[in-house]
Amino acid sequence: MRLLVFSHKECWKSEDSPIGWATDGGFAMHMDYLAKIFKSTEILVPEVKPRIRGEVYFTNSTVKINPLLPPFFKGIWTKIFIPLWFVFNLPKFLIALYKCDAVHTPIPSNIGTIGFILAHLFNKPLYIRHCGNWYKQKTVSEKFWKWYMEKFAGGNKVFLTTGGGDNSPSEKNKNIKWIFSSSLSINEIENQSFKIKPSDFKLCIVSRQVKEKGTDLVIKSLSILYKTGIDIKLNVVGEGPYLEYLKKLTNDFKINHLVKFYGKLNHEGVMEILSDSHIFCYPTSASEGFPKVILEAMSQGLAIITTPVSVLESLITENESGIILYDSSPENIANTIKKLISDKSTFDKICYNARNASKKYTLENWVIEIRNHLEKGWNVKLNQNI
Repeated sequence: MRLLVFSHKECWKSEDSPIGWATDGGFAMHMDYLAKIFKSTEILVPEVKPRIRGEVYFTNSTVKINPLLPPFFKGIWTKIFIPLWFVFNLPKFLIALYKCDAVHTPIPSNIGTIGFILAHLFNKPLYIRHCGNWYKQKTVSEKFWKWYMEKFAGGNKVFLTTGGGDNSPSEKNKNIKWIFSSSLSINEIENQSFKIKPSDFKLCIVSRQVKEKGTDLVIKSLSILYKTGIDIKLNVVGEGPYLEYLKKLTNDFKINHLVKFYGKLNHEGVMEILSDSHIFCYPTSASEGFPKVILEAMSQGLAIITTPVSVLESLITENESGIILYDSSPENIANTIKKLISDKSTFDKICYNARNASKKYTLENWVIEIRNHLEKGWNVKLNQNI
């Protein structure tokens, strides 16, 4: 089958990429692996100027990037002018739709929304992957996506939402299923040397630096520990509008020597920082789906300290791979860290559990699970060689 993907993910030309294109985050890895089960995969995405920092390459030769002009404006203006942008790109959309056998659209995404509406109108087999928090819909768009999925899931419309649990995501439509997210191959996990590091503990957090991710809470807890004579270093990876405040906060607490800001890194850079850390502290209050970075940290044998948001509580509790914070105050985070590093047997057990649990959530298992859903819903046989 020939797959067509509509995505908002900005991509750019790269001489270092095997197919000439790159992006950031996990999108390229997901598309490379998803393409393994199709004859060909064409991806409609906005083309932007190269951003070398944090660059991730597309590597699957069966992937073709079909570049679009970025939406004319950002923010609220995007929604106002998206109809004009749609009309401008409509001929390209129609040609691509005519050539494809099925459509995939990751959402939330304005371009993804256009894609699944066109697929619906042309009665193309459709696969939607909902990547937000299924249980929280604040905007009109989020409510529309959930309504559409619950209304039409079933048959040749295969709808998956990131997260997990024993119960179906939707009481209204049992055809909607959970799917985890990953950025790790089994080789990447197994080829990484693993040993418990016995001393000189380091914390780490990797995220887009916004208030909801809780990096400020980690810095404040570090300050509390420092005042009690416990020197623990913190690696902060990621950019965002909150970054300058976090640097100021670190300076105000006079713990600059304990906190290192790395900015935005690509996958290899993130894994390198994680491999040099001991505890992944992620007191998020954001609307999470299935944060891939948690699995990345687990694969490196880091003990996880996080909050009961979305799938995180069941993921960590069931695998005994960390500690769930029901109180994410800096004081409680500090006490949790102190307790964890003072109990070597518990810490070692958590690290081994985290490492082993991550092997269940590889890119190989991810695409096999998706393939099983698609074969059943679309009544087809897809490529079995992963």
